[in-house]
Amino acid sequence: MTRIGWIDYAKGIAILLVVIGHVLRGLISSQILIESPLTQYIDNWIYSFHMPVFFMIAGLFVLKSAQKSLIAFLSDKLCTIVYPYFLWSTIQSIIMIAFAGSTNNNIKWADIWKIIYQPIMQFWFLYALFIMLLIFITLYKMRVPLIGIFLFTLIVFCLKFYLPTDSHVNSLVQSTCANMVFFGIGFLGRDVLLNRLSKLSTEALIKFSLASFISLSVLVVLGLQLNYFGRLVTASLGIIGTISLSTVLERLKLASEIQRYGLLSLHIFLAHIIMAAAARIILMKVFKIDNSLIHLGLGTLAGTYGPILLQNLSQKARFPYLFTSPRLRTD
Repeated sequence: MTRIGWIDYAKGIAILLVVIGHVLRGLISSQILIESPLTQYIDNWIYSFHMPVFFMIAGLFVLKSAQKSLIAFLSDKLCTIVYPYFLWSTIQSIIMIAFAGSTNNNIKWADIWKIIYQPIMQFWFLYALFIMLLIFITLYKMRVPLIGIFLFTLIVFCLKFYLPTDSHVNSLVQSTCANMVFFGIGFLGRDVLLNRLSKLSTEALIKFSLASFISLSVLVVLGLQLNYFGRLVTASLGIIGTISLSTVLERLKLASEIQRYGLLSLHIFLAHIIMAAAARIILMKVFKIDNSLIHLGLGTLAGTYGPILLQNLSQKARFPYLFTSPRLRTD
């Protein structure tokens, strides 16, 4: 299947925001950066839409996977989602335990097995996505129409109001319910996004992008993203803005490095916290640097390019299995 350029740009924009968001929160937790209205606004802006972009993109391509047999579908998702989830959850947990005195999170050896039902940190996304895929393939194989499955995602979205929040498991269920509607937007709007979007002029797309991000920024100032249904609006605006901007960048062949981030978005997602935390620790303990801007810049670079370097090294060592299930190799 021919790659769709704007998809890689969209994933690149979203994964860069993931890295920046986690670096920013890490600096605040480490008290290297003092939380302020500006940092809170940036955090709210990023978190209002960056993960919904990924869920929407996953929804775009789920129909192609669903054409396979149930066994083939499940096998594919075990390789692409479950394998990296367990591998990197374990790696990150072990590293966090080894450097417990220098990191912002406390994990014990006895906690590692809990990743079976309690994802740590950023890995909630893979867990939630796998749940969504299981629900989708079940309903799809039962011949439920796509509109019916989408309505189910809306119902699930509304159910979040009635779910308790007193445990990690409930938090995972809430996150799944809150984001499944964006997955639904992906598979329901597939034709518009993959086929009709290309018919819009570049000028129109630029206007869409500007209008979406300006509206999003205003709504975040008003705190609307803190309201449950308000987040649906802000996330949708962010998705529209990201898609429009990505299409423009792809057409004009601009910022190709962002496209590269998109191509390697899974690698960056899996290892960025380890790399960014390592940069923060080295800057603080080795070079005695506590300037927040230096930390933010170098932490973002480390969180972005560290995983890319690790992927290149694993390829050169002919051991690509840090990121790819052995079963999926085709080279």
